[in-house]
Amino acid sequence: MTRRLRYTQLPFIFLFQILFYGIPLQSKPMPDILNSMTRKTQNSITYKVYAVDKTFFGYDIYIRNKKIIHQPTIPGITGNKGFFSMKDAEKVAQLVIQKMNRGESLPSVSKEELVSLKIKIN
Repeated sequence: MTRRLRYTQLPFIFLFQILFYGIPLQSKPMPDILNSMTRKTQNSITYKVYAVDKTFFGYDIYIRNKKIIHQPTIPGITGNKGFFSMKDAEKVAQLVIQKMNRGESLPSVSKEELVSLKIKIN
């Protein structure tokens, strides 16, 4: 009888745990995990520019030596072309890191930003 009672109590215990731990308390606001992570890793965001093939370049972005962005093509435009120069890939990688330092976890790059950086698109 005690065994059966224990097994019937399990769903109620599980439900209680979900209700108790799943509802945040009003007096303690939940921390913004993304912003705190960005602040902590702000100085450890790095990038590496690499040759995709003989004519194009791309970049990788790392946080604490862990690759989080692999960008072999120019972001913000249609198609699968890589950057025409290492310098262009480096400019966009630095822009993405600036955005990450401002709190964007996976920032996007617009065509207007590429034009303002004078990135060769065609």
